[in-house]
Amino acid sequence: MAAGIVKRIGSPQSQGQKDYRHAVLSSAEKVRFAALGAGAGVLVMTLFFKNPIMMLIGGCTGALLMPIFGTKQKEKKVRKELSLEFRDALYGLVVSLRAGRSLEGAFEASLEDMSPASLPLLYEEWKTICGRIRIGVPAETALTDLARRSGIEEIRSFARSVEISKKAEGNITRILTNTIQILNDRIETRNQIRLMLSKKRMEQRIMTLAPAGIIGMLTVTAPDYLKPLYQTARGRLVMVICLLLTFFSIFLTGRLMRFDE
Repeated sequence: MAAGIVKRIGSPQSQGQKDYRHAVLSSAEKVRFAALGAGAGVLVMTLFFKNPIMMLIGGCTGALLMPIFGTKQKEKKVRKELSLEFRDALYGLVVSLRAGRSLEGAFEASLEDMSPASLPLLYEEWKTICGRIRIGVPAETALTDLARRSGIEEIRSFARSVEISKKAEGNITRILTNTIQILNDRIETRNQIRLMLSKKRMEQRIMTLAPAGIIGMLTVTAPDYLKPLYQTARGRLVMVICLLLTFFSIFLTGRLMRFDE
């Protein structure tokens, strides 16, 4: 019976805890992304077709798809911030373990050094973990709950390490200290890769926008030069092919540079 009580208390569903794998946009964010999507859709269709019907289709499509894109971006941003905060929290945990505290005591001591301002996402989670430990929930169970809700591999690996080290009954301080160092190095490596990819993504965006910029410039400076592309069947076919190739290039580069998603 006691085990059942602890299980219910340790369940994240019973406490309505946050699932970091699924972000929810606020009403203001939905409106902002929908407006951006509609504007982008109308602009693209204006450049490629200059047709009111196509402009309407582009605006509606952009207004529907952009909030979905915004949700995905928000999810990735939250997980990235949580991963960095988890790395910072592990530093405090290592210090406490090396000072001779038990794992449970190390969680309590590291919580005392935290603040909501420095760790806005993880502070409440760490506080919840400490609260569960006080009522008898194993630390690895509380960490596993956080790992499942966050979808972050480093938290999942740390939870497994805690569970294995407890079962092995070895030098838990040395094992977890080495594990934390490895996880910190992995998080730092991920951040470096993200930084390099962000530079490449910027280059990709510039290359993608360059043809549209050229079309826009010619539309302003030499509109007669582009008339065949908008007023003849062959010209419209060429613009359709160009638009499809542009979308394909965006999709392909996005897949090539996708990392940790």
